[in-house]
Amino acid sequence: MKQQIDILFTTHNGARTLPRMLEALSRVSPPKRPVRILAVNNGSTDETASILAGWAGQLPLVLLHCAEPGKAAAQASALAHLVGDLVVITDDDIIPEPDWLKQLEQAADETPEASIFGGSIMPLPIDPVGPWYEASAGLKADLFAFTLYPRGFVTGADTIFGPNMMLRHGEALRSLKGPFVLGPSSVVRKGKRVFPLGDESEMIARLEREGAKSMFVPEARVSHMVRDFQTDLGFMLQRAQNHGRGVAIRALKASRGWRVRARMAADSLLRAAWIWPRLVLGGRSKPDARVFGRLYGFNWHLGRAKGALFGPFSPAAGKGAGSKGLAEDRAAL
Repeated sequence: MKQQIDILFTTHNGARTLPRMLEALSRVSPPKRPVRILAVNNGSTDETASILAGWAGQLPLVLLHCAEPGKAAAQASALAHLVGDLVVITDDDIIPEPDWLKQLEQAADETPEASIFGGSIMPLPIDPVGPWYEASAGLKADLFAFTLYPRGFVTGADTIFGPNMMLRHGEALRSLKGPFVLGPSSVVRKGKRVFPLGDESEMIARLEREGAKSMFVPEARVSHMVRDFQTDLGFMLQRAQNHGRGVAIRALKASRGWRVRARMAADSLLRAAWIWPRLVLGGRSKPDARVFGRLYGFNWHLGRAKGALFGPFSPAAGKGAGSKGLAEDRAAL
């Protein structure tokens, strides 16, 4: 380990966003520590490889490859290459502010008792948005990782999102090891990516259970690119199901009996049943914040029921994991 900032991101078919991200990284002001960028190409079939290669001479890029699908597997494949005392974990669709790394580094140096750091995330549409995008504004944290909190110590599992987080070296090594059942994968059903969300929440919750402290640094800002398909109503509602499924999986252990799982599933199905007639009576032909909230809540509870009944479960999923603001009273929407 040495005094250095390692930036780690994985990318699967990221050609749409990588040029803007890499251009923005080239404009980031140098912090005190040297910086190295580890880019893991996770089985891309588009121009991702050539885009990364084209920037290798302009940025301190280390190009890695992981054939095993899934973000968690791609991150884990880079563990042996992490040597910096600070490890920034991000995505392939961010645009950081010029002082991004300086702010994170300063927080780490001034707050040695903290091991996990998160910063502000602002959604940034880069395409024309769908008609339901504005109606979804009340759920932009769940859908587009919007994050903004005052500076200070936080429960990181509830407040720190994957596009903008930094760990100290030891925590990074412990947290990026598997097994993982949550997070982006290549599973596609009926044209939609289906996977339980909550990988970062579970990762941070596990570290916090071990005693790690989390700090939010609002001055460390990134924009999070939003593409047109991400504002499609069907995509957003599938994401609601993915969120609900992840919350259920993280709340249940493999050792839990079927009665506990059935009780959770029944609770969500009853809540979904309560929402359904209000959706039918209210209609969904015109984008509306209240209608969207009900649609989201209905699908979130369907996902929670599926997660409770069908998993997949992992012994790593523990109690008390944060839910990224997905409180279970969302049925009231």
